[in-house]
Amino acid sequence: MGKKILVRDVKLIKEVTDRLYHLCRMHYKLCHLMRELNKTFAFQLLCSLAVSMGDVLFQSYYLYHLLFNNVPNVTTTMILCPIAWLVDEMVEIFLLVRSCASSCESANTTPILLHEFRNELDNIEIESHIQMYSLQLLHQKIRVSALGFFDIDYSLIYSIVGAVTTYLVIFIQFDQQTSDIKLYPVGNCSGP
Repeated sequence: MGKKILVRDVKLIKEVTDRLYHLCRMHYKLCHLMRELNKTFAFQLLCSLAVSMGDVLFQSYYLYHLLFNNVPNVTTTMILCPIAWLVDEMVEIFLLVRSCASSCESANTTPILLHEFRNELDNIEIESHIQMYSLQLLHQKIRVSALGFFDIDYSLIYSIVGAVTTYLVIFIQFDQQTSDIKLYPVGNCSGP
């Protein structure tokens, strides 16, 4: 077990508790600012993610259509454009999710770090301040959401991939059905 930090100097205790107070106030203000930013940009996040998901879906389908439906005169540019668009949209989604998730993770690990710091101390007054602040911070979990429909974290990427794959399979099945209807038209069997 590690050594405990022994704090007995009254001046040092006061300085540590004052710094803890200011750090916790700053954390509270940053969390409040993050909530306000989430309220302000929630609709924009929802629209941006919906458009990006739609772009990924339709560019994937267009690429499938070019590659597997014997489209005449397909050029390299016709294939590279949807690939570039797909990569751009996927990078945009990833960066958006990463920035939101890392901000939330940083804000939500602060109380844990305070508890770890408390375990290293050997001063009841500072420990009680840390206990109080860490409990306050634990009750202020930060999460970023798109108007409350879904949280913007790494599980969102998994959900988007699953949804795009599902819709792509449905689109491909409809495409195959329409091509089957064109190849084998159904006539009227009831007679003249």
